[in-house]
Amino acid sequence: MAELQAKISGSWRSMRGLTAFCRVRSYVATAKAHGVEVFTALRNAFLGDPWSIATPA
Repeated sequence: MAELQAKISGSWRSMRGLTAFCRVRSYVATAKAHGVEVFTALRNAFLGDPWSIATPA
């Protein structure tokens, strides 16, 4: 996905931007893989209640 984004925009403007993109993409992919609605996961993260994988007890 990062390679596709770089092709569309031409390149990454900074390493910071690439890092931010990869973190968000990873968060979304993990939430999606665990059956969590992507919009809900992102909304909650921005509201200060980020989703995380449940730890086994």
